[in-house]
Amino acid sequence: MFERFTDAARRVVARAQEKARELKSAEIGCEHLLLSVVDDAGIDVALTATSWPSETIRDAVLAEIATRSPERRPPSPLNVPFTPVAKQALESALRESLREGSGSITAAHLLLGVVSAADDPAAVALAHLGVTADLLRPHLLSADQPRRGATSPPARQPGPALGPWVAEVTRRAHGWAEALGAGEVRAEHVLLAVLNERDSAALAALRDSGADLAALRDALLDLGSE
Repeated sequence: MFERFTDAARRVVARAQEKARELKSAEIGCEHLLLSVVDDAGIDVALTATSWPSETIRDAVLAEIATRSPERRPPSPLNVPFTPVAKQALESALRESLREGSGSITAAHLLLGVVSAADDPAAVALAHLGVTADLLRPHLLSADQPRRGATSPPARQPGPALGPWVAEVTRRAHGWAEALGAGEVRAEHVLLAVLNERDSAALAALRDSGADLAALRDALLDLGSE
């Protein structure tokens, strides 16, 4: 999984290990990942457009950690392991990446993965603030796009030009193919990209037809990885 991490996401994990050491924890929990990810410059900017700026989240997590009964912990090892919940958060980050059709796991995906975790100081702090993945996702992923580098515009063909929506779907279809290990971009990857374009007329038409979009997405994921 870690080979998919962007440089920024790897820095988040490295900082989380330092946070765990600073807080004298023998394991990296979601609270350490959360404290680290809100230090990311891009995440900090994205969060300013929400009701939960980085400083608010940071203070809430530290306050929750402080309420936990203090206990003597052994010195943190050189390579600090992840807690089971933190591992689940990393797996959720991968799912966020696949959901978006991206071949990379970014700092934004890590934050969404942490927000989706449960039974953890980070989860308690976020719940008290009313933070959810669904509320954060539009802000984080829209801000994440410019940081991945612009894609080359498609070659101009005779007749009507490709609209920006089609160009974006094409880019995401490539991401789905790469993420699912396919050797070429196929129709199922394009459909997965369409299903993740929330405001498209095509998706609205599918929804109005009564199609089970969740079942369709699952079937396409199975097909796309073959």
